[in-house]
Amino acid sequence: MTDMSVSKRIAIVGSEEATVEKTPDRASDLLAAAARVFARQGFHDTKVSDIVGEAKVAQGTFYLYFKNKQDIYFRLVSGCCQRVLDHLAAASAVRKQVKTANEARENSLRLMIELFRLLESEEAILRLILTDSSSIDPAIDKMLISLKEALVEHVELHLRVGIQDGYFRQLDTKIIAQSMVGMVYHLSFERFVRGRDLGVPLEQLAQEIVNFEYQGLLI
Repeated sequence: MTDMSVSKRIAIVGSEEATVEKTPDRASDLLAAAARVFARQGFHDTKVSDIVGEAKVAQGTFYLYFKNKQDIYFRLVSGCCQRVLDHLAAASAVRKQVKTANEARENSLRLMIELFRLLESEEAILRLILTDSSSIDPAIDKMLISLKEALVEHVELHLRVGIQDGYFRQLDTKIIAQSMVGMVYHLSFERFVRGRDLGVPLEQLAQEIVNFEYQGLLI
């Protein structure tokens, strides 16, 4: 996928009357504050005044960086999506070195653990993505669809390589890839949205997923 909506950037609109200097740290503080407030209150019940109150800045400062609450919400979601895509790009580079079933299993486990750790670090934003994000704006809906398609494409390529190299059995790669991504989505929702850790640490959760998958994949 070369032209994905997750790479879209929102223009930052400034204010001619504002005197506060724009800094990356201040923008990051606002984004972090917005993530916390949106996670607590939801998009529709959040006001810009709630965000600036959480960030402890003047309301005029907000408009140096963002047009409105929809703008900052989009930036939060798109930033998280981009970091997941960056993870997939790095994983694709590593996957080229995999030649055997054992190497594939070890690589899948490492990447699954890294993915869960990334999602855990993005927990507040992930909660937004997995709840009502798609209903807020068509652009966000399109972006999330593109993200899921990228995840499925990554898994499907991994399956095709395994079949080609002779350590995965012949199977319908599209259906299996959709199923595997669906499993990760469901477990992420349970853990990061509903707060159910399923009684195991992230590393063990990743291990169980990989073991289950490879029982059905190997020849």
